[in-house]
Amino acid sequence: MNPCFIEACEAGTIERYTSLEAELLELAEYEIYELTEEAIALLHPPSDEARNNASSLRSHFQRYRDNIRFHSIAIKKYPVTFGGDKKLMLFLWRVPKEPSDRADADNDRTVMEVKNRLPVIHSRAVRREFTERFSHAVVSPSVLRQMYTLLTCDGSAPHDRAQRDVDERTLEYLVSGGDIELWPDMRVLNSGERDKYDLFWAAGDKVCASLVSCASDNRHGQERTLQQPISVPDFRRRVVEQLVADGHPDAAVPTDQWIAFQFMPRHPTRELATRHTGRWEISLKVLSTTLRKFNADAHACNALELNVKAFIEEADTVLVRAFEAQRDEVGAASDDQASHSGSDSDSGPASDGDSGRDSGNTIDYYLTSTNARTVRLSNDDKCKVPTGEPDCPVGTNVRPMAAALAARTVQLRAMDHSWHRASITPTVTLLTDLEHAFETNKWRNGQLVVTVKDSILQPSSAFRNAAELKTTILNQSAKPIIIDKRTDGGPEQNTTFLSVQLANVALLRATGADLLIHQRPAADTSWVNEVEGCMPLLNMALQHQATARLRMDERFETLLSNEGSMSKIREAIAAIEDPSERAAAKAAWTASVCGEGAPVKLLEQRFGRLEYTGRRVIIQPVETASAIEDMQDLVKEIDPNWESTMTTKAAVAKLPKLTSFLETHTVCDKYIVCIFNCGRAGDCSFDCPRFECRLP
Repeated sequence: MNPCFIEACEAGTIERYTSLEAELLELAEYEIYELTEEAIALLHPPSDEARNNASSLRSHFQRYRDNIRFHSIAIKKYPVTFGGDKKLMLFLWRVPKEPSDRADADNDRTVMEVKNRLPVIHSRAVRREFTERFSHAVVSPSVLRQMYTLLTCDGSAPHDRAQRDVDERTLEYLVSGGDIELWPDMRVLNSGERDKYDLFWAAGDKVCASLVSCASDNRHGQERTLQQPISVPDFRRRVVEQLVADGHPDAAVPTDQWIAFQFMPRHPTRELATRHTGRWEISLKVLSTTLRKFNADAHACNALELNVKAFIEEADTVLVRAFEAQRDEVGAASDDQASHSGSDSDSGPASDGDSGRDSGNTIDYYLTSTNARTVRLSNDDKCKVPTGEPDCPVGTNVRPMAAALAARTVQLRAMDHSWHRASITPTVTLLTDLEHAFETNKWRNGQLVVTVKDSILQPSSAFRNAAELKTTILNQSAKPIIIDKRTDGGPEQNTTFLSVQLANVALLRATGADLLIHQRPAADTSWVNEVEGCMPLLNMALQHQATARLRMDERFETLLSNEGSMSKIREAIAAIEDPSERAAAKAAWTASVCGEGAPVKLLEQRFGRLEYTGRRVIIQPVETASAIEDMQDLVKEIDPNWESTMTTKAAVAKLPKLTSFLETHTVCDKYIVCIFNCGRAGDCSFDCPRFECRLP
C-alpha cells in the first residue's frame, strides 16, 4: 500500500484520538511512530465483548486505524499488510501542516526508513522447501521454523494463533538451553555467586551417605527400595530437612532441575550427559523385576535336562540305523518271495508279501522325519486373563510394549478397576522341531499350540492336560515312539503326584508310544521351561485389550450374582439338585464365556493370527468331558477297580494290579517320571504291545 497524507480537520479531534495526537505532538516532524494493536488497546481499550471475540477485536482495531483524524496536525500514514495473525503494520509520522512547507526529500527519506524496518517476507513455498529438505532429521517443525527465521531473517507471521504460541514456546526453550526453569541458577553462576549453594551441597552429601548406608544395611529386606527418595522434589525436601537440622534454615535452595543435574547421568553416552556434574553418585533408575529365588536342586535339574536331550538325540540315531537295517531286510525278503511266487495270486505267500509291504510302509514313515519318531514338547498354563462382567470390560493387565493399531473412531477403554469373577486360561504347548534342535542345539524352535479355556468350568487338571496333549501329539505323529514332556511343577503337572503319574500312563497308552519321559524343573525355576519364552508373543495379542463375558439368562445371573470368586461360582452350580437345571446352568455360563462373540472366541482369533518361528500359531479346541473320561478308562483297563477319585498313593495301594503296573512299568523320581512298555507281548499281564520293528 502507498503512503497517504491526512490533513488537519477543522471539526476537532475525536476523543479516542486525543491521546495519540498528544504523543505525535511530542515527536519531531518526520519521526516515525509505529501504531501497533497493543498501542491501540492502550489508547482506545476494546469492550469486554470484543476482547472475547477475535472477529470483533479485529474490527475494533481496523476502525480505529481507518478513521484517524487530527485537528492540530497533519500526518502521513503508511499501512503495510501481512498474512497470518499480524494483519497490518501502520506507520505514522507528523508533517508540516501547510503543504507548501513539506519537502519531498524528507518524505522519501522517511519512507525508505520505514521500508528498512519492514521484515523480509518469504513465500510459503520457500519455507516449505527448507522444511522438507531437513525434515528427515529428528527435529520438530517448530524448531525448523526457528532455524529458518534465524538464517534468513524472515519476518513472516505465523499462519494462525496456535502456531504463534508454539513458536514462542520453542524460542524460549531454545534460548534457555532446553530448560527455562534453570535460568535463575544459571544467572547465579554467571554473576560469580558460585558459593551460594554450598550449604545445600554439603547437606546433600549427608543425605546421600545415609541412602547408601540404608541400602547396604537392609540389602535383604524391602527397605532397600523403600528407603530411596520418591522423586527429585522429595530429595530436595529431605536435604532442606537436613539443613534445618544443621542450623541453616535460611540457606539458599536451587531449583529441582539444577538439583537433577548434580546426579550421575542415566545414559552416559548421550549428549545430555555433558550437563550433569556428577556431584552425587545418584542416578535415575527403573525397578528391574529379574530377581529369581535360588533352589539347591536347580543345578541337578539342569544336568538332568541335558542328559535327557542327549538321550533323545542318541536314541534317534539308534532308531534310524535300526529302521534302515530292517528296511533292507524287508526289501530283500520281498524280492526273494517275489522270485519264488507261483501263478496263484490267492496263495499264502502272497499274503505274506502284503504283510511285508505294510511293514515296509511303517518303516518308511518313521524314516521320513525325526518328529515322526520322537515328540518333544514343553507345556505350561499362561497366567489367567481377567474377564469382566457383562458391559464392564476389564483390562488384561498386560503391560503394553507399544501403541496399538486402531481405527480413528475407536476408543480403547476398560473399567478403572480390575475386579472380576471370570477368567480365561490359555494353555500353551511348544512342539520342538527336533531336526533343527539336533543341528543347532536350539530347542525353542517349533510349532506353538494354544488352547483357550474357561478357568471355572474347564479348569486344568492332570487328565484334562493329558487329553489335550494326546490330540497335540497325534496331530504331529500318528504313532510316536518316544515322548519327552517338560512342564512346570503345578498341581496338574507335578511328577510326585500320583494323579499326574496315572495321567501319563493314560497318555502313553493313548498315543501308542513305547517311552514317555516327563520332567519338571526345580521349584521357583520354571522360567527355564522352553515354552516360557513363548509367553511374550501371546502378550502382543493381549496388550491394549479388555474382556467381558456375555450376559446369561436372567435366572442364572440372579443365581450367581452373589458368588464373588471362581470357586464360589463352581460350587453354586454344583449345588443345583436338578440335573437338567444344573446342566443348563453350566451351558449358560459356558456360552457367556466361550460362546460365539464371547471372550474365549475373540482371544482364539487373536492368538491364531500370531506367528512363531515362521509358523502360524495353532488353536486347539478344548477337550470335552467324554475325552477326559476316555483317558481315565485307559487306566481302568489296567485295573477295573480303579476310580477317577483314587489319586493318592494310599488309595492306589489297595489296587494290586495298578500297583504292580506302576512298579514294573514306571521309574519315578522327584523331578522325572519314565513310563514305558516292557515289549513282552506274550509275557506281560498288562497287554503291552510288542516292539516289532519300532525299537531295535
